[in-house]
Amino acid sequence: MNCQGQLLRDKSGRPLVLIGKIADVHEQKEQEAWLREKASLDGMTGALNREATEREITRALAIAQAGFLFMIDVDNFKQVNDTLGHAKGDELLIQIVADIKGSFRQEDIVGRTGGDEFVVFMTHTTDQNAAALKAERLLNRLSEREGCALTVSIGIAAYPEAGKSFGELFEAADKAMYEDKYHKEQ
Repeated sequence: MNCQGQLLRDKSGRPLVLIGKIADVHEQKEQEAWLREKASLDGMTGALNREATEREITRALAIAQAGFLFMIDVDNFKQVNDTLGHAKGDELLIQIVADIKGSFRQEDIVGRTGGDEFVVFMTHTTDQNAAALKAERLLNRLSEREGCALTVSIGIAAYPEAGKSFGELFEAADKAMYEDKYHKEQ
């Protein structure tokens, strides 16, 4: 509710009457929340955008005891766009986000940080085997995509061991992801 009021006084300054208005602002608040959410999402995939991803992971780090940051990069995605077209590439990115979300828990933070780069923060766990299993499950889901041979590189950084801030974790996971790419090329 929004309450507004004005006290009317006589010429000598004595209060005469209070005039007020009470308005229901529920719809306005819902609209504002919808706009904030919309501004936080990647328009195409529905994942958090880069800025919202960093903000949400930073918030999670403030209360988390442990977790893992995953950097996920689609290998040679340019070839998908070049051979199948941009519309098919966009469709594939939407499916990839669905696969990422399907491979992780609902409370895990999923964001798109670049054209074909994604980040996931899996919080409240120290289980390295669980993190490795999540990555393996995702790789399996993505390799089963019909219509294109898709490979993905994943780097994982443990919180707080690999870093205590989003930037430090991002850098560590990015480095691990590029090591994964390098080993695939060998």
